[in-house]
Amino acid sequence: MKTWTVTATSAFYFKKRGCKKVRLKGTPWTPEFMEQYEVAKLNAAPAAPEAEAAAPRSLKWLFEAYYKSAEFKSLDARTQRVRRGILDKVAVKAGHLPFARLEGKNIRKWRDAKAETPEAANSLVKALRQVFGWAVEAEEVDRKPAKDVSYLKSGSEGFHSWTLEEVEKYEDPLSAPGPAWPWHSCCTRGSAGRTSFSLGTSM
Repeated sequence: MKTWTVTATSAFYFKKRGCKKVRLKGTPWTPEFMEQYEVAKLNAAPAAPEAEAAAPRSLKWLFEAYYKSAEFKSLDARTQRVRRGILDKVAVKAGHLPFARLEGKNIRKWRDAKAETPEAANSLVKALRQVFGWAVEAEEVDRKPAKDVSYLKSGSEGFHSWTLEEVEKYEDPLSAPGPAWPWHSCCTRGSAGRTSFSLGTSM
């Protein structure tokens, strides 16, 4: 059996590929140490994958900058959670696109895809207004594409103003009822890298 010399600075870990390492205390091969080893082996959890870095000047990049802003941090915790949930779902589908080319007509299509749930549609418009309002003040962009996108009316019979809990529970502010909403990006002729926001009829 191997002899171990344990000092005050010695440290031992259970390591498994793809899992978080777990520190094991005590002297190796002792019953207490081996018990920790077995527990760590049974409870080994996969390490969380590293989030993909946002491309500079992309919509996701802008959202992440907004999350770090004093304006966002001044919101109460529940409002932060709801707004971040809305924007993060936008980023999943359009986060790679350049925010400087986002236009009101794109946001209007996103809003109209949620016409059957106007409060969810309006929450999306409001979130984007806030982001671009901050971005103009931060001199990241010189216009507010959501400014002239109106809210949908929700005062007719059968609708009511959603609470924060209802907005938070809503699954996806970009997905329309029925078939999955197709997205694609395209480049203008002869201008590789100048990506535009576009909606297509197929993936």
